[in-house]
This record gives sequence, structure tokens and C-alpha cells, in this order.
Amino acid sequence: MPRPEKQLTPDASPRDWFGHELRTWRKERSPLTHAELGVKVQVSGSLIEKIEKGTATCSKDLAERLDEVLQTGGVLTRAWGMVFGQTEKARPETESAPPRQGGGAGSDP
Repeated sequence: MPRPEKQLTPDASPRDWFGHELRTWRKERSPLTHAELGVKVQVSGSLIEKIEKGTATCSKDLAERLDEVLQTGGVLTRAWGMVFGQTEKARPETESAPPRQGGGAGSDP
């Protein structure tokens, strides 16, 4: 007998929202198990389950494959940057910030 799925809380964090959105698309658009969807997007079913629960990170490439298989119109890929984008690379404005120079308050540059 399969165990009941964990109740998701999409308002808890962006990751939780993303996971809830993934589960919604998985069940409504194409009723697949975690394992079945995993095979279609070339990852394990347990990774799909962990992304839905908000305990694993989804790569941008995986979000694109999920969108394609679930025919979401790009919802997951568009949301990916806001949810996971900062975990994959530093923000451009922090990378290009000029180094701070010595001198206290009131000193000339």
C-alpha cells in the first residue's frame, strides 16, 4: 500500500512554491508517479520527490526538461531563476563590484 504524499506548503518559501507547482503539473497535466516522470526527464524519481518537497535543488536544464514533458508553457523555467538561480552562480553586480580602498569616513578617494 503506497504511503500518502506529504502535504506541501507553497507559501513557506520559494523552493516550496516551486515544488508545489511541479507536483500540480505532474498530477494535473500528465498523472505520472515520481519514478515515471523521472524516467522521462532522465533523473531519479526520488529527486523529483525531493524537489516537490523543497529539499533538493532543481537545475535549470532539469526545469526545461520538466516544462517540455509536462507541457507547462515554460512556467518552471521562468520561475527557476527566482527560486534557484542564486544558488548556481553569484549575482553579476557582486562579481563586478570594485574593490574597496582604504581610508576612513571623510577621506578623499
